[in-house]
Amino acid sequence: MAKAEIGFVNEFVVNNKLTNKMKILDLQSNEKAVWLCLEGLPEWLETQVIFEIAETEEGLFLDFRHVGWQEQSHFFGICNYHWGRHLLMLKNLCETGTV
Repeated sequence: MAKAEIGFVNEFVVNNKLTNKMKILDLQSNEKAVWLCLEGLPEWLETQVIFEIAETEEGLFLDFRHVGWQEQSHFFGICNYHWGRHLLMLKNLCETGTV
């Protein structure tokens, strides 16, 4: 179960085997969300996932960051690619209603 509440720890299960536990550090409706990784992949521990939304002349702009990595390893590159892919899927879902 996910809950939009500062301090709440949400669990995200990937492929029925990997669980990421993310604590909500900051939450500003329609503006910002900050998560802290408490459990999951070792490289993700204590990293933060940040979503910030801003309105521009062209429309809404999502600034996404995954910060606090210990090193920019091969795995960092893999995650960077997959975050980009997931964000494109989210964009498509928002614009068309389908992934």
